[in-house]
Amino acid sequence: MEANDKCVLRRSTNGSTLPSKSRHSNAKKNPIVIGNEDSNAYSKDIKLDRFPEYNYLPEEGDDTQLCRIPDCYDCCAATEVSTVHTDCLDFVTSKYKLDNHWSKHGLNYWDHLWVLSAWRTPWRQAPNFRLEEKTFTPNFSMFDNLGYPLMKMKSLPLELIHTIHGFSATSPLWRFTAASAFPHRLPAAPSDQLLTIHLSTLLSWDRGCQPVIADIGDDTISRLPIVRITIDAWGIKKVERLPEEPSFTTWRTNAHVYVVLHRLYLGGTIAHFKFGLLRLKVPHSGLKTWDTPTPPGGAGCRFYPQNITDHTQFRTIDLTKVTGITFFFADGKIYAIHPHTRQTPCAQSTYQQRLSPHLQTVVTWVYFPISKNDSVDTLGVRMLPATGGYVFRMKLAGDIPVGLDRSRDVRDVFLAQSPLTLIHDTRDTLPVSTIGAYSTEKDITSWVTPFCSPSIGEAPFQDALFSSAPLERVRCLSIFNHRETGFCVGILLEYDNGAQRSLGQCRLGVDLVEYSTRPARICFRRDTYDVGPEHSIASHMLLGYPTSRQVTMVKSTGTDEHTHDEEDWTCVPMEGELEFWFSDTQTRLTASAEPEHQDQSHPEPGYGGRFAFSFSH
Repeated sequence: MEANDKCVLRRSTNGSTLPSKSRHSNAKKNPIVIGNEDSNAYSKDIKLDRFPEYNYLPEEGDDTQLCRIPDCYDCCAATEVSTVHTDCLDFVTSKYKLDNHWSKHGLNYWDHLWVLSAWRTPWRQAPNFRLEEKTFTPNFSMFDNLGYPLMKMKSLPLELIHTIHGFSATSPLWRFTAASAFPHRLPAAPSDQLLTIHLSTLLSWDRGCQPVIADIGDDTISRLPIVRITIDAWGIKKVERLPEEPSFTTWRTNAHVYVVLHRLYLGGTIAHFKFGLLRLKVPHSGLKTWDTPTPPGGAGCRFYPQNITDHTQFRTIDLTKVTGITFFFADGKIYAIHPHTRQTPCAQSTYQQRLSPHLQTVVTWVYFPISKNDSVDTLGVRMLPATGGYVFRMKLAGDIPVGLDRSRDVRDVFLAQSPLTLIHDTRDTLPVSTIGAYSTEKDITSWVTPFCSPSIGEAPFQDALFSSAPLERVRCLSIFNHRETGFCVGILLEYDNGAQRSLGQCRLGVDLVEYSTRPARICFRRDTYDVGPEHSIASHMLLGYPTSRQVTMVKSTGTDEHTHDEEDWTCVPMEGELEFWFSDTQTRLTASAEPEHQDQSHPEPGYGGRFAFSFSH
């Protein structure tokens, strides 16, 4: 059974609940559970002929519209609904005999179903936090009826079952397991009666327990002014009070988000309790959330741009604990950011969880590595008239700009020095709107030299990103080839001093990789091909897209003497510089004997040479 996933029900003025047919019709009707006006109790359930895609605006004329537009203004006052898998609902109804909305034990399972699913959203219009479930526990009794070999799964170690679940989380097996466990959650519920209080009077609460409420005149509230709310995949998990803001630590998680605010900022917030669960009613658009229970203080954070709202979702990246970062670009904007760690070495998880199906088809992966010998010294922002870029100054690899507009003059703004934590927001289907930094170094004693600004030529194709790297003293070369086409999409270079630089799309764990140790030459061959029958020429010309694409084949050899089977190969020694233009579908590689001229207003700071990613319109 699913959370409401920001679904709200729109009705036309005639009040009818019979939906019209649309292009989103499915073979099976979709069960929709509808709550009351305050979303505190079950009202009724209906079945719709169609279920819209995420970020889809329903067609005009539908009597009943299910809207899934993030931050939709019209939906703020609409009836809230919760979606349920048809097979899960049929399974629970038949197994536990939900006759006339009531079980034989006298408990309203439909009301509990509503609260369990809808209250996974901690307050109305809260975003989909897409949190991991760390407490998954399989129902082993389910395996007995599955036949061989699935029934043998219950003999496996729990760690191995968790691994299998991680690779097949959307399988009906796990959904039925969760559905079968649903009625067993009822005995733990302390009360099926709604309790409503002001959040300011709540001292503490844990899921499944009764709230601890302050008495009139109790000074505990003033002695513990900081309220911390813990949210997991099932909604609000815990509320506690603290004497002061917690000291910042770099620990973070993908399983929880946290609200940490002074009680004065929570005025007017209402807390509803039912079935051992809690949901808030906030008087404004939402609450700021963090992926850490100990977020940095506002005074120590610097952001650009200052696009921070009441409902900003902050995510943090400790740059001393990552091996690199992948930025997902589309139309010159960053839509998602993935930190590479030992636990999350591949950005595929962020690609699947944070990007809409449409964005997944158009994003470009921009990866910059942080080797174990290197570190980020300084983080800055490149202010542009239309968009902004961010610059990482590496101790060994030099200045690494991300998201630059190559065609305009820029002004650099310093954000923080090492050791620092990168902070950014995340929004459903929308680009990152602010990036900032927090440094534990309070006193900046050294002068920060200007960031270098590379001078680059015209982009060879639409939506092109630019990257470059020197060829001298390369210890190892990794060539990333598209798994289906075989064309090169990116190159990762490792140098004698331990630095790393990337060209193009280095999609770790996604593309096929060819390794070359101590390369003597790098060879490339350019080609073009038509986009194919699935992309008609008429539609591409209408939308302004090219009807052919530029691609590149790349090879490396450890000897100067070598041959190629095809003609038109360019072979260059390991000196000078490589320039790599790339997008989600196109590449163009060139070699130059000398590095391109640097903008003299931004001299090379002596941090290991030039390296750039910049966006071209």
